[in-house]
Amino acid sequence: MVGRIVGDNGDYAMARAYAEESLALFDEMSNPWGRPYPLQFLGNIAAVQGDLTQAAVYFEENLTFYRQIGYPKGVGINLTSKGGLAQLQGDWEQAMACYAESLAIMREAGDKEMTANGLYALGGAVLHQGDARRAAPCFAEGLALSREIGYRYGIASRPSPQLHTRPT
Repeated sequence: MVGRIVGDNGDYAMARAYAEESLALFDEMSNPWGRPYPLQFLGNIAAVQGDLTQAAVYFEENLTFYRQIGYPKGVGINLTSKGGLAQLQGDWEQAMACYAESLAIMREAGDKEMTANGLYALGGAVLHQGDARRAAPCFAEGLALSREIGYRYGIASRPSPQLHTRPT
């Protein structure tokens, strides 16, 4: 999607325009299956630009769609997005609840890459709450899964559990 490339380069207005055009075309074709990707992207753009209310609308529409069709990976991805949004709003309890639910779904689905991402997200939220001892196993398990499947991004971007664990 061209909008993704443009957005990755920081031109959010153009990225939004491409994603909105994509969404309109899927609607025009009466293709609900095409809506999730541009909606997710629009939610990400809205969040980056600080429009957290609109981002929540996009993520919730996607989450509802994925729950209706029974697509666990889509549900998990959108729960992670909602968790990130809650985190931006300072609602750490909601963020951790979204991350935990997403993690459970990804584990059940057997998606090790998304499980690793979920572990990192949950571990980061727990760490932000000041519980390094509870966060460290999330980071360690995420790294182990990333190594097991050769998920290079997960290996490269993982937090270091050693840096966050202090003896008492």
